[in-house]
Amino acid sequence: MNEKLTKDQLEEIRQRVEPTTKGFWNANIHHEWPGNENLRYWIVTLEDGLAATVTKEDAEFIANAHQDIPALLNHINKLEKELEEKEQERKERNSGFIELLSEEVL
Repeated sequence: MNEKLTKDQLEEIRQRVEPTTKGFWNANIHHEWPGNENLRYWIVTLEDGLAATVTKEDAEFIANAHQDIPALLNHINKLEKELEEKEQERKERNSGFIELLSEEVL
């Protein structure tokens, strides 16, 4: 996926994250759940299990996504603000440069 996410798409992702179970999520990868080959590793909170997965890697990914996705969204937001500031600075510099050039031409 090489396309840039729109502000609406980023907001949709943030809206999906916000209502999830709060607190620490952990992938219980050190203990296989017996009896079901499809659901062997649990993603748990301090209170209860949230989901089960086939692989340890899937469990770790899901558990870490709970904090990784908000962190990525916040990082994207910070970078977009920095980019907007730099763009404004560039416009101001260009405006000043054009002003100097026009004075020299006259």
